[in-house]
Amino acid sequence: MSAPFTMASIGWQNTVPACGDGQDNDGDGRVDAVDPGCNGGPADESEHSLALVCDDRLDNDGDGMPDYPRDPDCLDPTQATELPEPGELLMLAAGVAALVRLSSRSMRAAPPGPAG
Repeated sequence: MSAPFTMASIGWQNTVPACGDGQDNDGDGRVDAVDPGCNGGPADESEHSLALVCDDRLDNDGDGMPDYPRDPDCLDPTQATELPEPGELLMLAAGVAALVRLSSRSMRAAPPGPAG
């Protein structure tokens, strides 16, 4: 007995462009006309935009996580950079400096180890 005839068996594909199908195809929480990647209107084939660093499907900052919402440095798909914002870098630097100070204090205060 032969398999039932289906649209998939003849290679039929959905031909509605991504920016006109009423779905959030790129997972950024925005659909079609309100998706910043749909800058070509409803006929646009992709909800991603090479003009938007946090929506171009590339890992521009080399952290292994491309684009919003996967990259924590991309707070929005329209953000201008995948690098941490300047305020985040200052907080990180202050935290590292505090850890270095604590570490150097604890090393000075530690008693010498057993002679061996």
